Order: sequence, then structure tokens, then C-alpha cells
Amino acid sequence: ILGKSQIEFSPEFQRNGRLSIEYAQEVVEEAWEKKEIEFEWELFRFDGTRFITLVNLTVLEYNEEPVLLVTWRDIT
Repeated sequence: ILGKSQIEFSPEFQRNGRLSIEYAQEVVEEAWEKKEIEFEWELFRFDGTRFITLVNLTVLEYNEEPVLLVTWRDIT
């Protein structure tokens, strides 16, 4: 998964009806503003089945630079 985008493992639309690529951009922007957000995201497993994750985006400092830490937790 390292070096990959979540979009590569996502359906075209999320369960909320939003295009995955547009919704991803929106939540990343929101995370930079609020410093931390949490939301549900649908992904594909390697076998093609779908599952729901709880995603947490947190802004941290690494080597004196702001970075975005992303964690996914399977909640299906």
C-alpha cells in the first residue's frame, strides 16, 4: 500500500453518493484545516470485495515539517 493512493483501492462512488476522488480531496483539505478528522470510507480488498473503514487523518510534525498521518481501520 505504501506509495499508493486510496483512490486506487476505492469504488468510483462512496456510500454517501460522492465521487471518491472529489470526496478524498475534500476530506484532505478539511484535515489540514482542522488538524484531525475521522470519517468512513469504502475500499476494495485484493479479491474485489468491498469493506468499510474508519479513517483518521491527523496533521503532525515530522522533521519540522507538517505531514498528514492516515490510519484506516476495518469496521465491517
